[in-house]
Amino acid sequence: MGYKCNLQCTHCHVDASPGRTEEMPRAAIKASLDILKSNRLITTVILTGGAPELNIHFLEAVELFTDAGAAVIVCSNLVIYTEAGMQDIPEILAKRNVKIITSLPGLTRHDNDKQRGRGTYERNMPQIFSKKRYFITLCNAFCIMCAKFGILSTQ
Repeated sequence: MGYKCNLQCTHCHVDASPGRTEEMPRAAIKASLDILKSNRLITTVILTGGAPELNIHFLEAVELFTDAGAAVIVCSNLVIYTEAGMQDIPEILAKRNVKIITSLPGLTRHDNDKQRGRGTYERNMPQIFSKKRYFITLCNAFCIMCAKFGILSTQ
């Protein structure tokens, strides 16, 4: 939904960062909605970025796509939900049955902070291990380890 992100990860394939300003305009979201409505084979919409939550039209897009019957998946860095004004987003998404997925660089503070920036490990862990998981599905090594040790469901 744009290249703006609250992080500047060394591994980012779209070179997203706090300084980027490009974002999907409302017209493009509505055009995507028209395509969704006209094609019954499309059942899932994946919102990604940067941090898609930083797009000014993010919540409107979620509402439009879910109201149209699509399953919506948000690719998130999770740290965004610790930022001012963003803390309620997981609950809003959960009410619409939106899935939140994330990918962590590894299980250690060192691995996470090395790729995502100092302090991101501490900001991610409360999101992951919260009693309110908000449909978070984890990927990469963390998902495999959690499933293996029964720490967190991957469903």
